[in-house]
Amino acid sequence: MSPRTKLFILALFIVLLLNVLLHWTGIQFGIGLGRFSFVIITTVLLYAVLTRIAEKLRPDQM
Repeated sequence: MSPRTKLFILALFIVLLLNVLLHWTGIQFGIGLGRFSFVIITTVLLYAVLTRIAEKLRPDQM
């Protein structure tokens, strides 16, 4: 598995965990489009942030 795939899986896991925690606290997004939109948008944003961090931590290869 490539490092980018691992970062995407990590981002998806974190967002799903956040989704469960928000559900337990009583914050509802509804059944359909609201919850789906939250998961997709947050996953993409978190993936972008994690990818940028990984690029900065990787030493330059020449």
